[in-house]
Amino acid sequence: MNLKDQSVNSICFSKDRKKVLLINPKYSDSIWTSYLNPGIGHIAESLEQNNIEYDFFDLNLYSYEKLIKKIKKFNPDFLCVSLMTYDYMNNYKLINALKKRFPNKLTIIGGPHVSLFREKIMPECKGTDILVIGEGENTLVKIAKEEPLEKINNLIFLLLFLM
Repeated sequence: MNLKDQSVNSICFSKDRKKVLLINPKYSDSIWTSYLNPGIGHIAESLEQNNIEYDFFDLNLYSYEKLIKKIKKFNPDFLCVSLMTYDYMNNYKLINALKKRFPNKLTIIGGPHVSLFREKIMPECKGTDILVIGEGENTLVKIAKEEPLEKINNLIFLLLFLM
């Protein structure tokens, strides 16, 4: 089943949807290749404090092929990518490729690029299901704890673009 065909209420997840994979995308030829976004650390801490299972993958350190293996082995319900504007088009390609390969995984995108460009992202990056605007620590926990998306602040989600 493709998430794009579901209603808002059906995206309020079943009880077993609790695994989150936090992905730091590749920023080749940049000072950001050795930089871990502190926002990802804050989100990981928030998930841990709320007993939500998570893992982290850094594409600056490991290959795309290893990411695919990680997703298959860990089997997360949410693929969460933090984006900076630098190299965003290549990272859109990553998100689209992940969505094509794993269509039943919910893709959640956040970070400075999302906060700045908001509504422009989903039309350009079709693999995105949810955008998190601003701080994502509490927002991601609420999503993983099955709060209805329309009641969570700071979200733009796919269904807005289907109307």
